[in-house]
Amino acid sequence: MPNRSCEHALHTLAAMITDYLEERLSQTDRIRFEQHLSVCPGCVAYVDQMRVTIQAMGSKPPLKVPSSIEDSLLEAFRRWKNLNH
Repeated sequence: MPNRSCEHALHTLAAMITDYLEERLSQTDRIRFEQHLSVCPGCVAYVDQMRVTIQAMGSKPPLKVPSSIEDSLLEAFRRWKNLNH
């Protein structure tokens, strides 16, 4: 887990990790991101854990979510999004 000094970086990491792992960051953002990783073993561990998780989940067949639950989740996400914007 990252130390307190990189708490902000962890939030940035969480927001950017998908783009980073899918190589969709701009060159500037990728360089900045990798510079942080070069000095933060906690964030490196976090990225490594995400890679393992993505690999493990990618080998599982998708589950079918009942439409009533899907609708409830979508509505909850929409409410959450509206509260945060």
